[in-house]
Amino acid sequence: MNKWVVLGFLSAFSLSTVAKETLELVKVTKIREVALLGMNGSLENGVRNGSVTQKHYDCSKKTKPSYFNQFYIDMFESNLSKEQIKQALAFYSSDTGKKYTQWGILKFRTSAFNEQWQLPRFSKEELKTIGSFTNSAAGEILIKRRLTESVVVKSGLQQLLKKVYDKCKEQTSASKAK
Repeated sequence: MNKWVVLGFLSAFSLSTVAKETLELVKVTKIREVALLGMNGSLENGVRNGSVTQKHYDCSKKTKPSYFNQFYIDMFESNLSKEQIKQALAFYSSDTGKKYTQWGILKFRTSAFNEQWQLPRFSKEELKTIGSFTNSAAGEILIKRRLTESVVVKSGLQQLLKKVYDKCKEQTSASKAK
C-alpha cells in the first residue's frame, strides 16, 4: 500500500477522532442548550410584549440542540488545540465539571430571566479542581478569556439564530397566507 494513502487514512482517522471529541465537548458543556434557552427566552418575552406571535415562538421552540453542533465544533476547533480540547473535555466530563456547568446555566437563568435558583455550592476540593482547570491552557481561553462571549462568537451565533427566526417567520407568514 502506498505510504501516502496510509498517511491520508491516518490523518482522516485523526481528524474524525478530534471531531468526535469536539462534539462530545459541545454536548457536555451544554452550550447548545444555553443558546436555545437564550433564544427561546428572548422570543417568549417577544410574545409577552406583542413583537412575536405565538406561532413564531412555537416554531422556534422546535429547534433541536444539534442545530448548533457545527457552529460550536468550529468555535472550539478554531480556538483550541487538540490537547486543549482533551483538557476541556476531561474537566467538563468530570463530576466537578458537570456541577460547574450546571452552576453556569443556573447563574445564566437567574441573571437573564430573573428566575430564582439555588446555585450549587462547591467544596474546597471542587474549587481547587475548578481553579486548576481555569489556570490550564484550555481554561485560560474558555473561562478567563470568555471565548463564548467574544464579539466574533456572539456575532456568529446571532447569525445562526437569525436563520431560525427568519425560517419561522417565513413559515408563520406562509401559513397565514393559506
